[in-house]
Amino acid sequence: MKFQAFKASLAVTLPLFLTLAGCASDPSVPGSSTAPETRATENDSSSVRDNAFLIKSFDYTLGETPENIVVTDLSTEQFAATLLNNTLWWSTGRTEQIVPGESDAMTLGIAEDAEHRLYVAVRSQDPAVAGIWRRSVEEMWERYVPVQTTVGLNGITFGDDGTLYAADSVNGRILALQPGGSSFAAWLDDPALKPTSSEDPVGASGVNGLKVFGSYLYASNTAQGTLLRIPIWDDPRPIPEQVLSGRAVDDFALDKDGAIYLAVHPDNTVVRVDPAGQQTVLGTAEDGLDGPTAIAIAQSGVITTNLGFLGTRHHPSIIFITAPVSEPTLPKPAITK
Repeated sequence: MKFQAFKASLAVTLPLFLTLAGCASDPSVPGSSTAPETRATENDSSSVRDNAFLIKSFDYTLGETPENIVVTDLSTEQFAATLLNNTLWWSTGRTEQIVPGESDAMTLGIAEDAEHRLYVAVRSQDPAVAGIWRRSVEEMWERYVPVQTTVGLNGITFGDDGTLYAADSVNGRILALQPGGSSFAAWLDDPALKPTSSEDPVGASGVNGLKVFGSYLYASNTAQGTLLRIPIWDDPRPIPEQVLSGRAVDDFALDKDGAIYLAVHPDNTVVRVDPAGQQTVLGTAEDGLDGPTAIAIAQSGVITTNLGFLGTRHHPSIIFITAPVSEPTLPKPAITK
């Protein structure tokens, strides 16, 4: 897609999709009643300098805007990132078109299963395109599950049992595809997931990033400036619990020790929240951040995607930030379908 057409499409649909922005106790979960509370504290806004490294710059004039990321091989730190313009970029330097042919496809959230197949959330006004697309081990892309064109797909993630969860940022819902299923169902529709405005880019993005940790699904709401956790055991009406507030989190990552790494898009910051709730700013605009949208944990730090769309700098890129991390917690289940 030519950039002018891409930019015009993005300007029209930005308010609809931009990824800005009483539970039982479980000792493995940040913020659980028997573990240290993972809640925002105001006593630490320290910033670490000289720790940010540019991995890749992209050309904003060509519509190259990285949106989401997954590490596909932790031992080599190989990763794949989605660009909004229907492109997958590999850390090896090669690129792939996700939806074949000419389309208005915009590609956001990404996940991986145990067979190393990639899944990408695709928004489109074409009913033959909108949905989750999967990359086979033979490196072929096909639509895995369709959605209606009114669904604002964003972050996606797997549960340990193979359930695929998807954020519908536009309508403020979380969808779920059960193992062996062929269509999404509305898993949770709650005021805590809703956007706050259809006019403002930040306010237009409700539930955004999703990650499973222990017995909970964690979810960010960019518009409301919250991070939530939601029980995923058998509950007909799970109730979201607020873990953090005051930051317009786009997407995020968790490590096995319960630390949370936040991409705070409108503030151009990456923030680490430790299991006790203490916050440390790992990177800012001075470190090259320009609209960070997603986080992936590597061996000795985190990798973040810079959308580079809001503001005036327009420096889309991928940045590595050294930081204290432990292994990521990111289920990659076996999928039989």
